[in-house]
Amino acid sequence: MREDPIFSGGWIKAALLILVAAALGVGAYVLASGTDINVPDLPDVGTSAETTLPNTTLDDTTVDERTTAPKPARGPKPLPTPSPAAPTIQQLQELNRCTEAANGDIDKITTCFDRFSSGR
Repeated sequence: MREDPIFSGGWIKAALLILVAAALGVGAYVLASGTDINVPDLPDVGTSAETTLPNTTLDDTTVDERTTAPKPARGPKPLPTPSPAAPTIQQLQELNRCTEAANGDIDKITTCFDRFSSGR
């Protein structure tokens, strides 16, 4: 038998929703009131583009051309498959009528979509 949780999922979602709404409200108030937010500048860390790697030569980093394997020949490119035609307005209207007639019954809605996808 499962025990009831101390905090249900609904209460947790409600608390998170209130926190997000409060954060958005505070942010909107700060923007609307023109309050100056003094954010400190980041210190200059003295970065440079210079690399200091010892014993690095071009010979050590280049692959010898004589030892490389030949590239395999490529076959012809396959023709791209044409994209499926977009449904017509009449087909979409029929799908809409079918799903509205289903009145929320998931099995009937699934049947509508199956019929719609096979009818194209």
